[in-house]
Amino acid sequence: MNNVNKFCVYFHFNKKTDEVFYVGIGTGYRAKRFSQRNDIWHRIVEKYGFYYKIIHENLTWDEACGYEKKYISEFGRRNNKTGQLANMTDGGDGTPGCKWNVGKKRTKEQRERISNSLKGRKIP
Repeated sequence: MNNVNKFCVYFHFNKKTDEVFYVGIGTGYRAKRFSQRNDIWHRIVEKYGFYYKIIHENLTWDEACGYEKKYISEFGRRNNKTGQLANMTDGGDGTPGCKWNVGKKRTKEQRERISNSLKGRKIP
């Protein structure tokens, strides 16, 4: 599966400054998603909004990881005071095709907790 050319590298841009603030890899839908992002990413998006651009497409997992590492190294990370990105790692350490909850149903309590946590959330 990791050798299939289905991965991409994408940038998230600050809507106000047009500055790259996040570099990611995944399949195309991942670039649009808000879930499973860190606190720095969420603070930037809540304050300024974001848009994305897919930089490279049709990559193997290894190729995508290589590009991600390259760009994170070039832009630097906020959390270690080397640059501007909200990324928490140097890249290449994701899990391709991770489907941790496939086939599992959430309990009523879990659904209510998730629902309550999302109420009042601003969607750009």
